[in-house]
Amino acid sequence: MIIFSLFAKTYALNSGMHPKEDKITKFLKKITLEKGLTLGVILTFIGFGFTIYSIIIWKKAKWGELNPVDVMPITIPAVYLIIIGVQMSFASFFLGILNIDYKKTN
Repeated sequence: MIIFSLFAKTYALNSGMHPKEDKITKFLKKITLEKGLTLGVILTFIGFGFTIYSIIIWKKAKWGELNPVDVMPITIPAVYLIIIGVQMSFASFFLGILNIDYKKTN
């Protein structure tokens, strides 16, 4: 919901439906495609690192049963980081598209 409101605000500011505000405009100028992609990729790789670590723990257990108390604190953040990283990457692309300068005809 937060990222959707950012998309809507960006569209409203760029299309002229909403008056430009200094704080929001400065904030949107700081968010670039490159920064968002970098952060998204970093978060995704950290999540994959946790995933690999949990697989190593499973391998040490000879692919048998695992104690959920030991493994869940690793796997839950891993999945969370992967999801947030991928979402941040795609959101950066969409914000980049919304921030393209265009001229209206008519």
